[in-house]
Amino acid sequence: MITRDKLQTIHTCVWLFGILTWPLPAMATFTTACKAEVLQPATFQLREKRVMVTESSVSYTNIPSEMAWRDMVVQVEPARHQQEIEPAIYEEVDEVIEVERARTELRAEAAQYTSTTRRVKKQDAHQTWRTNCIGTVQDCLEKIPEQYDDLTVQVVEKPARII
Repeated sequence: MITRDKLQTIHTCVWLFGILTWPLPAMATFTTACKAEVLQPATFQLREKRVMVTESSVSYTNIPSEMAWRDMVVQVEPARHQQEIEPAIYEEVDEVIEVERARTELRAEAAQYTSTTRRVKKQDAHQTWRTNCIGTVQDCLEKIPEQYDDLTVQVVEKPARII
């Protein structure tokens, strides 16, 4: 038997199934069925809980009918439709119809070029050693002058455009 003073030794399985309630009476006793011991004392907290007092229900109120005398208009014969055939009417009408859709035509104008010739330097002037030359430096050094080429280039005079 375990009393309120020995809460430290209450077994875990008792706490898991919620057998204990707080606050315990002064001489509360209960048996333990589990052998695992709790190492720390249990902690309890007070919490609010909403409990249903009355179930929701539907209420019906009886409103009495109102009686009075009055004149009424009553339908004696229902409304109906009468079918009449009107002959077709023909007349001559002049109509303008589209024969060819409106469009925008684009015309391309080719570019115009002019040819110009430019003189381009191909190689700078330099000196080279003549092969199999035995003699003085003046005799073996050959002076090669600058070399130019004529380059023909086409330049756009008037670019192509679409009118």
